[in-house]
Amino acid sequence: MMSIFYLIVFVAILIIIYVYFYIIKIKFTHLGIMEGNIGLYKQQISELKRDYSLGYINSDEFKNINDELSRRILNSKSSNSNEATIENKNFVLLYKLLIPLILIFAFLMYGINGRPNMPDFSLSSRINDEIPNIYWQLTLEDMNKKIIGNPVDLEFHLVKANILTTLGKTQESIKIWEKVLELSGEDTEASHLLSYGEALVSQNIEKKSEYLISEKALEIFQKSSSLAPANSEVGGLSKYYLSVAALEQGNLDKAHSLWEEIKQAAPEETAWKESVLLNISKLQEKYSLNENRQILSMVDRLEKRLLENKSNSINDWKKLGRASLVLKQFQRAERSYRRAVELNNEDIEAIEGLAEARLYQNKKNTVVDKVTLNLFKKILSINQNHPLALWVISEDEVANGNKFKAIILLQKLIANLPQDSDEYILVLKRIEELQN
Repeated sequence: MMSIFYLIVFVAILIIIYVYFYIIKIKFTHLGIMEGNIGLYKQQISELKRDYSLGYINSDEFKNINDELSRRILNSKSSNSNEATIENKNFVLLYKLLIPLILIFAFLMYGINGRPNMPDFSLSSRINDEIPNIYWQLTLEDMNKKIIGNPVDLEFHLVKANILTTLGKTQESIKIWEKVLELSGEDTEASHLLSYGEALVSQNIEKKSEYLISEKALEIFQKSSSLAPANSEVGGLSKYYLSVAALEQGNLDKAHSLWEEIKQAAPEETAWKESVLLNISKLQEKYSLNENRQILSMVDRLEKRLLENKSNSINDWKKLGRASLVLKQFQRAERSYRRAVELNNEDIEAIEGLAEARLYQNKKNTVVDKVTLNLFKKILSINQNHPLALWVISEDEVANGNKFKAIILLQKLIANLPQDSDEYILVLKRIEELQN
């Protein structure tokens, strides 16, 4: 819109320059009829003086003719001056009308297509390409008005969702992204899915959730990954988020495989590829993946040896289970600890490991399955102060409507926790919630 405004102003300036240089300037250098007559009269006077000096005419004739020619010159100059004054007045009048009209027209066009209520940006923001929040706030107000007028317009909702994301209003942006997906229906673009998924990730970051990628976000990224080409920015970023989910699930091989896909498919020297590769390096450092891959190789060899030898060493199976938990390979940890429990169903370490491996595989915010719950009850029968068992069983009591029993279990748990620990604060808050 602003480009149209600048174009109009530029054309207006060209018109003014044209009027000034090609009409006014040329007008004064043009030889008119009056100027020609004056020149002719002056030439006649010169010839008259020559004839008089040669004696062709007497002094009376010379005087009469010279006076007449001088009178004509004066009359011509006076007439020409009056005409020039009138013409100049006309051009002054033209300018007095033209310039205000151009300014009024420019301001009208700016009012229609521009943002007259927008404050000017500081020089530093212009140099750093920073856009003040007031711009987004005013644009958001415009979008809200347009959406009221046309509540099913997809483009208006897209702009609003992106502005809310830019302003860091995550919860509001999620609602608008959901509206975008609803309006798009089966024609939803991969980029819109990616933006929605990123909003869900931001929500988890703000809530300081245990996992960045929720089940809902995982489903969204899987869909955007399937719709977008692997060599596109949307496709590459979708796979990156899927790799984060794989890491959080303990699937290092899958995460590594996704990273290789990104590296091979992404075009060289693209900004988004450099950004993704940088984030991958940070993930490798965060999860100690280089070290973990060495551990993984050792664990693979240990598992292979135990299976090939059909080992009955409970310690080796527990060792394999512990290593698998460290690597977040919960399914292998469960298999290892189950074998250890089969060898000795009273081994508390094996039972704890099996219960923990199964718990990690339980979907978040869902009731713990009966098998896992029975394992924790058995642990509690052996060790009445076992922290994790007390917590899991108390949550089961809450799910069954037994808040009083849950509070008793949590009070037993908090009695054995340091008061300055995060766990103590967490349990205390939970007790207060149940009491209220």
